[in-house]
Amino acid sequence: LHRVLRHPSLLPHVFGGKGVGSQGDGCAQLLCRSKADQEKVCVIVENELQMDALPLNLGTDTPKLKVAVIPCAGSSGVLLYPATKCIKAPLLPILDVDGYMKPAVVKIVEEACTVVEEVILIVKPEHLEDFSNVFHRELHRHEFDNLPPGHKEYGARLLELGKKVRLVCQELPQRGISEALISVSREVGAQPLLLLLGDHVYHSNTGKSCAAQLVEHWQGCKPKPIVGLRPTPLTV
Repeated sequence: LHRVLRHPSLLPHVFGGKGVGSQGDGCAQLLCRSKADQEKVCVIVENELQMDALPLNLGTDTPKLKVAVIPCAGSSGVLLYPATKCIKAPLLPILDVDGYMKPAVVKIVEEACTVVEEVILIVKPEHLEDFSNVFHRELHRHEFDNLPPGHKEYGARLLELGKKVRLVCQELPQRGISEALISVSREVGAQPLLLLLGDHVYHSNTGKSCAAQLVEHWQGCKPKPIVGLRPTPLTV
């Protein structure tokens, strides 16, 4: 055990170590400096010391990204006025690349669901029913029967998508994203989250969604936060 704990090749890769047992049946526990150091330690132990190495990770993984939050309560859509006088900006219809006319928020939720298991929409209490109708209300039979076959299929997919959507009312004044996030602090807790704006439509010109690209980069630098931006040329 002392030979292992003092082996010069191991020292640069560990913070320290501890021997357990001393009658020939013990083991040495080494606290490695990083994942890469752990891999090197295993190679040294097996090749130089001719011993078995058992890697063990305890509490080192950042929680998996499972939830996306989309604030819709403060989406005033001033540039879309007067349409937004009667329809919230996230509920305005857009023609998506799949050929379906859908509320903008549906495309945003579809974007989020490429990388998360649950989507939380933050809405005003007076708009709760409108958003619920989009994701959770089934059409009446006669309405459904009048749909073309492709739209019937998409309607079923939309209800399935709605199973991942949870609506949370924002009682606080709509003074920015910070108040919106406070509204869901109990639901989200300390876990990482994906934040998408409810009045911004995201579309990738590659085979990978914008959300997937963002999360992929986050995986390489977590637990640090990361933000995705699109350069926009200045216009006069």
